[in-house]
Amino acid sequence: MTSKQDGVDQLRSTAEEAERFLQSLDEEADSSVISSLSHSAAISKPADYVGLDESDRSFSSTATGNDSAQPAIVLLIIAMLLSPLVLLVVWRNGEQSSVQSLPTLRYASSCGSPPGAAKRWWPVLGPPDRNLLRIIRDRYCGDAYITAEGSLQVASFDSVEEAERFRRQLQKSTGAAFRVGEGVYRYDG
Repeated sequence: MTSKQDGVDQLRSTAEEAERFLQSLDEEADSSVISSLSHSAAISKPADYVGLDESDRSFSSTATGNDSAQPAIVLLIIAMLLSPLVLLVVWRNGEQSSVQSLPTLRYASSCGSPPGAAKRWWPVLGPPDRNLLRIIRDRYCGDAYITAEGSLQVASFDSVEEAERFRRQLQKSTGAAFRVGEGVYRYDG
């Protein structure tokens, strides 16, 4: 939750910086329009007017070239500042759609992969909460228990992918935080 909040705070500060930057660009553009108008008024005088030579004409043509490039730069800066926000939205939508596509858990007297010798097992672990244990035993997995290390173990799987999928289903169903523990080898015999 903290890393998501940090990301949101960072996006807000980036948006505020972008807002300030755009306001300064608007103010700069307004002042350049005023100076451009006063400069164009001087250029629009007849050619025989004192002070208009070839160097003034070349300056006026380059100034108008810079004015047309400025909106492109502004759009590029806006795109760069908004891209983290777009990425965050896409990431969150992808995360939500993957959770929503999970099937609903149903009760089973025993959860996890079928037993077998010489396999690596990944446990699905949760907080050592007795109320949560009761809920899980009643609704999802009859063989869930609190381990000697103090974690709520719901099931073990012989594939980390299956364990991760079950963890997501369990989190969606209960609202509690679960994790996949380290894989351990079990030797029956």
